[in-house]
Amino acid sequence: ALHALIDANRYEDPEFEHASIRDYTRPEKFDFQLRPNSAAIDFCPRLPEFAVNDDLTGLSRSGERLDAGCFEIRFKE
Repeated sequence: ALHALIDANRYEDPEFEHASIRDYTRPEKFDFQLRPNSAAIDFCPRLPEFAVNDDLTGLSRSGERLDAGCFEIRFKE
């Protein structure tokens, strides 16, 4: 199952809302939510051994494919 995650890995900008290294001294400015065109949307299949049902905001992760990171995008295209 871990191999499925590794195989799905992409080396692309995840398109976070705001994660600039210029703001490293101001972590309150970071926003790791995904932009609508992010390659991290529907990044990997749901795997039973990684039973995560909600993101950090409480949004359900109920789809067949999950977004990478700690937030599911709210409006999928």
